[in-house]
Amino acid sequence: MINKLHQHFQNSMISDSLPHPLLDSVLWLREKKGTQWLGIPKEELQEGQYELLKSLFEIVENNWQHGKSETAKAWLEYLFSDGPLPRSVTDNTRIIQIYTKSSFDSNEFCCALEAFFQGATVIWIDRQHAVIVEAADFLFNAEEELYSIATALENDFYVKTFLFAGKVHKHSPSLKSLFLLERDLFHTALRHHPDERVFSLEKAVPAAVADNLPQGLKQIVSGIFTNIFEEDPEMRKTLLVFLQSGSNVSLAAKKLYIHRNTLQYRLEKFSDRTGISLKDFNSSFTIYLGCLLVR
Repeated sequence: MINKLHQHFQNSMISDSLPHPLLDSVLWLREKKGTQWLGIPKEELQEGQYELLKSLFEIVENNWQHGKSETAKAWLEYLFSDGPLPRSVTDNTRIIQIYTKSSFDSNEFCCALEAFFQGATVIWIDRQHAVIVEAADFLFNAEEELYSIATALENDFYVKTFLFAGKVHKHSPSLKSLFLLERDLFHTALRHHPDERVFSLEKAVPAAVADNLPQGLKQIVSGIFTNIFEEDPEMRKTLLVFLQSGSNVSLAAKKLYIHRNTLQYRLEKFSDRTGISLKDFNSSFTIYLGCLLVR
């Protein structure tokens, strides 16, 4: 039946899994116990066909309609479908990605987020994801400001909010592929750093490197740290916070809520046990990869 419908609707598409995001211009359906999904552009449906398909198949569609201006719809079609690159008044563009741990059900949340990014185009994908397109002359550059936004939303709406600040890119046809790469980086960073709220390319790249190491090299690096992390569960967190604090003992101790002498003792204990110096950049990078691989 799915194949026959695919032949009938010329611009329909077959997929083994539901795509993300679900565009509101496409109706997805499958047979009640089927595994393949068929996506049909809604503009191809004639009167009465929607209700008929709904009675025969399992239907999934995106009915999230908040704030979908014509500009937002154009960006949604470009980034996630086959739409053309929307026009821009500047030569450069940056895209911020938003993800919330749970679904937000109130328009108040959406309006609050939009208020933080006035002047930018906010694209609501569904009840957990949004994309913000900024012109290069109107950027929220400060990471602290993005942290403040995430904290304010969580405090006011009890919704954990995560942001990925993309790099500034040339407003050109390659923008879509660069966005999709940053989207993959965001997902990778979220898996490795679930307690972080704001991510950047610089934060995400080490996680991507760790994920894509050859299996043999993963085993070697993991083997260096597995035993010591199992024997001392606090050691991994200690090393991560220390390295993420720019190897600043005082700052790391403050974040860990311990005395700097206690931190210094832990670091010396690690070096004595492994023979790896924390004062060398290459060693520190290897330690950081080990922390990402052994969890």
